[in-house]
Amino acid sequence: MFLKANIVIDIYCSVLKGELGRKIVSGIMLSLLLTSILTLAFNIQPARSVPTTWTVDNNGPADFSLIQDAVNAASPGDIIQVKAGTYYENVVINKTVSLVGENRANTIIDGNKTDSTVFVTDANNFTISGFTIQGAGAFFGMPAGIYLKNSNNSVVHNNIFRNNTLAAVWVWYCDNSAVSGNVIIDNVGTALDVSSSNNVTIESNTIRNNEYGISLFFADNCTIIKNTVTGSEDFGIAIDGSGNVVVENTISYNDEGINLYGSELATYDNEIYHNNFIGNDWQALSGGLVSFWDDGYPSGGNYWSDHVCTGNPSDGSQPYVIGIDSVDHYPFQDRNGWYIPGDVNGDGIVDILDLRICAKAFGSKLVDINWNPSVDLNQDELIDIFDLRKIAKHYGEHL
Repeated sequence: MFLKANIVIDIYCSVLKGELGRKIVSGIMLSLLLTSILTLAFNIQPARSVPTTWTVDNNGPADFSLIQDAVNAASPGDIIQVKAGTYYENVVINKTVSLVGENRANTIIDGNKTDSTVFVTDANNFTISGFTIQGAGAFFGMPAGIYLKNSNNSVVHNNIFRNNTLAAVWVWYCDNSAVSGNVIIDNVGTALDVSSSNNVTIESNTIRNNEYGISLFFADNCTIIKNTVTGSEDFGIAIDGSGNVVVENTISYNDEGINLYGSELATYDNEIYHNNFIGNDWQALSGGLVSFWDDGYPSGGNYWSDHVCTGNPSDGSQPYVIGIDSVDHYPFQDRNGWYIPGDVNGDGIVDILDLRICAKAFGSKLVDINWNPSVDLNQDELIDIFDLRKIAKHYGEHL
């Protein structure tokens, strides 16, 4: 047995010394080399670029003293943090960046009445928050506090817009974007203009004392939710488009509360319910175009300050007639009759979560950074003991 094994080994060794052996060894080495290369390739991870954060301060140490210089130096995906101060600039942005102010009440960009204060073009996934944006130019060109053009998936959040001409916020050809949590006051022109843009969410903005309120023009599948629009010289909300939703807004003391008007884009199939229409000279104008002014029963329609009915919502026997094919069949007797007073977060129950939200915003005024319009239950633009009492009064109630 051992003899046979030795003979086999001898033959094997002899073979390796010949041409065949060299080929076998070469094949083995080549296989090992290929295996090593493939193993190395699969274990190499692509390097991830880490966004750079640039700082701007016109009165202290920072990377830059001008916002525009920081924008010019930034790469796509970078963050630009701006310290408190007043920056007299017309900022032009054509790349994906996040522009973040230290405090919206005192981090101010002023366009000095020469052009748009902030002009953003071809910058998808752009974000701006934490600023007062003011001083957009006179009626020449297309000035706006922020003019957002061809920039999808972008966000304008938690800013103050005031003293701008033509538009405070203008969103043009920007799909899947959001304008939320802003205070837009005392502007000449439109507070918020969304044109040729789809799937835009307009949420929890306070819009007051502007020439015009919210305009949707050639805009479809947009959502206007939980805004306060008051004191507009013309319309509070105007819509030329289809498939939009207007829900849980307070629209008060405007010349026109809401106006649905038609052009070559006929205004059809908009859903308008759970809104407070209060003291507008014309509560609603529909032009005879078909839209839905209630969500059926028992969800209901809207509250109309010039209509008397019984129930939250009424049972359908006391409709509010707006125009031809425009009827709110189930209006509400009370303001905000579709939810429990004090249910700040809208989850159907007044509990500790609502008190926490109130505590976080307590003492704030309209322009403060911690202002939350959902907590201003008596709508006096101050979150105080009266709002807290309303939550306490209804504590524990649920739908």
